[in-house]
Amino acid sequence: MANSSQSTPPAQPQLLATLARYRQQTSYGLLAAGVLLALIPVWLTYHHGWAYLPVIFTTALLALVPLGCGLWNLSRTPGRLSEVDMTRVLFLTVGGFAGLALTFVALTLAYQDAWWKVITGGMKAWQGDESWRLWVCLLLLVAGLILMFVSLQLGRHEERSNVVQRRLVYGYNALLTGLLLLVILVVVNVLASVHKTKPIDFTVQNLYTLSPSSESLLRSLDKPTKVYVMMPQGSDLFRRVQALLDNCRDVNSRIQVEVLSPDLSRKRIGELQEQYKFSGREGLLVVYGREPNAESMFLTPQHLVQGSG
Repeated sequence: MANSSQSTPPAQPQLLATLARYRQQTSYGLLAAGVLLALIPVWLTYHHGWAYLPVIFTTALLALVPLGCGLWNLSRTPGRLSEVDMTRVLFLTVGGFAGLALTFVALTLAYQDAWWKVITGGMKAWQGDESWRLWVCLLLLVAGLILMFVSLQLGRHEERSNVVQRRLVYGYNALLTGLLLLVILVVVNVLASVHKTKPIDFTVQNLYTLSPSSESLLRSLDKPTKVYVMMPQGSDLFRRVQALLDNCRDVNSRIQVEVLSPDLSRKRIGELQEQYKFSGREGLLVVYGREPNAESMFLTPQHLVQGSG
């Protein structure tokens, strides 16, 4: 019983013992990995200049992790910890910080304009020719989180008996939890942007959902379009019309909306009545084109209700 409880798990310590035995070769391997990773920011700078500055910075940090740890492992002197424990701390540090740097590479890539348009472009962009940008970001993000998690497991065996490794494990655990929360917030932000790009209707019974033909018609509007909303802002019809117009503006940015209160904006409504020859203080006035050749149409609340039902 006593022997079995004190026995060391075979797989991981054997690997650590081998790496500790070949300390110099391990250090050279880390240095080589750092040099290869350093080629990435150099290549980005050569091909994209400073347009990818955040990505260049995070990839440079990624290269510095194995470079710095390799130099430290090569030059360190024996201390209180055994060689196996020092090697465990080494790879716990390399894996944790490299995983963190890789995660930030994915996040900085995602916020580059060309990449962000694909990520927030919805299914159409995700299935297009540029969809590889999305999968690269996801792959880097997942790889970074997995690398941090795997490196965290290296310190589990000595967590209770070794103060240094216990602090490292707890610190990485807190960092990984915070990073996961950050990733969740970023995903929520991306989904919100996707929904804004592809209009979603929240009105009762989907009365104001834009059909494909309506979206095509809206995209074909090549002149400025101004919509005057003359309704009480607390009414249910106003909320549904507002949702409809928000969807329209997402499809065509030429559409402008001005909200006028039938009670508080009587002077402005009177000027519009005289200019565009319509009666009634409540409804929608749609003006298409530029003066003096602008075309107009006035829709009463009854027209809107009948049109939706």
